[in-house]
Amino acid sequence: MNQQVLLRHDILSKQELLDLILEYQTALDNSREKQKALDSIIRHNYKLVFGIASKIYNRRPLRTLELQDLVKAGLECVI
Repeated sequence: MNQQVLLRHDILSKQELLDLILEYQTALDNSREKQKALDSIIRHNYKLVFGIASKIYNRRPLRTLELQDLVKAGLECVI
């Protein structure tokens, strides 16, 4: 999925995120349900991660990391 498509999704509420995390944790390994829950978590929180990464990127005097690297690091924290 490209960045524009990911930014169209709404940010999940705390309860929706907790429900998806529970669904992810209780699904069988390598199951379709587990992958679907993980994809949903990433898709819906990409907008939040991108916004935070953008603020960090724009505030730093020395930009040693690219914005994409910050976004990738933020998404890894979600997982």
